[in-house]
Amino acid sequence: GEVTGYRRLTHDIVEVKIRLSEKMRYSAGQYADLAVAGVKGSRSYSFAAAPGAGGGSPEVYFHLRLVPNGEMTTWFHEKDRTGEKVKLRGPRGTFGWRDHKNTLLCIAGGSGMAPIKAMLEDAAQKKEKRQIIYLFGARTQKDLYAVEEMEKLQKQLPNFRFIPVLSHEEAGSGWKGARGLVTELIAQQQIDFADTAAFLCGPPGMIDAAIAALKEKGVTQNEIYFDKFTDRSHIANR
Repeated sequence: GEVTGYRRLTHDIVEVKIRLSEKMRYSAGQYADLAVAGVKGSRSYSFAAAPGAGGGSPEVYFHLRLVPNGEMTTWFHEKDRTGEKVKLRGPRGTFGWRDHKNTLLCIAGGSGMAPIKAMLEDAAQKKEKRQIIYLFGARTQKDLYAVEEMEKLQKQLPNFRFIPVLSHEEAGSGWKGARGLVTELIAQQQIDFADTAAFLCGPPGMIDAAIAALKEKGVTQNEIYFDKFTDRSHIANR
C-alpha cells in the first residue's frame, strides 16, 4: 500500500490512511501488521475505521501513538509520510462485537480508540439498537480526540452514549466532564451488568484494572473481551 493521508489527532497520535494495491477484507476490531523500509520487523495496529460494504476496503486507517524509543512510531511521527510505501499483513485477531448480550460496554484509553471507533461505525452501518456505552480515558483535554466522530455516532445510534474521562486535567480548566480513572466509572453505570458484554482496548494496566472492576459488578470472564496494546504487538483474549 501507499500512505495517502496523514493527520495529527493529538500531540502524540497521528492518523494514517493507506491505499492498498488490492481490497482487504476485515472485521471491525481486527488489526494488521505494518512494515516500512528502514525499520526492522513489523508492528501491529488496529484498523481505525469500519470496513465498507462487503466487509472490505481498498483504503484503511490506523491511529499511531508515539512510543518513546519506538522505531516504527518515531518513523511515522517525525514527518508527514504521504507517498511512502507500506507493507501490510492481515487481518489478524478476533476482537469485535458479540451478539448475545443486550448491553455493550466499551472501555478504551489513548489509541485504544481505534478499534472501538471502527466497531461503533460498524454498529451504525448495521443500525444497531442495543444499548452501547463507551468510556474513553485520557489524561487531559489535549489527549482527547475523535470527539466529533463520537457525537455524530450518537446521532446515528439511538442507544449510544460516549463518556470521556480525564485523569490529570487541571482544576479550573473549564472541563465539565467526568474526572478520574476511566475504570472508576465502571461501577457508576446504571446498567444490568448480568446482561452486559464488555470490550476493552488500551494499555495492559488499564485492561487489568477494568477486568477487576467488571468482575466486581458480576460480569463473568467469558463476557469480557480485550485487546492489550504493548509497544510492539497486541495481546488479545481469544
